[in-house]
Amino acid sequence: LNIESKDDLPSQESVLNLIKARRSIMPKDLSPGGKLSEAEVEYLMECTNWAPTHHNTQPWRYVVIAGTNNIIDYFDFLEDWYRDHREEVTAGDLEKFTAKADALKSILPTNMSHMFVICMKRQALPDKLLPEWEEICATACSVQNLHLGLTGLKGCGGFWSSHTWCKHARDSVQFKEFLGLGPEDRVLGAF
Repeated sequence: LNIESKDDLPSQESVLNLIKARRSIMPKDLSPGGKLSEAEVEYLMECTNWAPTHHNTQPWRYVVIAGTNNIIDYFDFLEDWYRDHREEVTAGDLEKFTAKADALKSILPTNMSHMFVICMKRQALPDKLLPEWEEICATACSVQNLHLGLTGLKGCGGFWSSHTWCKHARDSVQFKEFLGLGPEDRVLGAF
């Protein structure tokens, strides 16, 4: 970053206004029709890459799921996982998953153009393994940058779901394989 003078930086007021303007727009409040362009998705991914990291590990990984059919495929994978593993899940957890999945599947595929699955590469540097909490914090900072970047796009909004409603599938080896992750990597939800 080459900043010639303080005049090249946004004012304190504009930075604070951006932070204050950040909102989580929940599924029931999303409206159909808007689509992020490829340039906007690239911009958002650029925003994520400017998060602070210890040793510049940049452990965050995003799996970008674009379009109604791909979003439906994502939910279908989760439903299939729970169907195939129902004996490993309590009846209460299965009931919570089914209710939440049904509600989200009826809203999200038509009301959002993209889903960013938030992942963390457990060992981003081949020769150094940092404490997991540091990498989780760096990934969370990256998600905040995604949220702030989205705040700057007119008419756009989103939210970070930790995916506790599908935690059994979220933490499974099969889900990590579905997303192209290694077994030691983590899925921290979706945006």
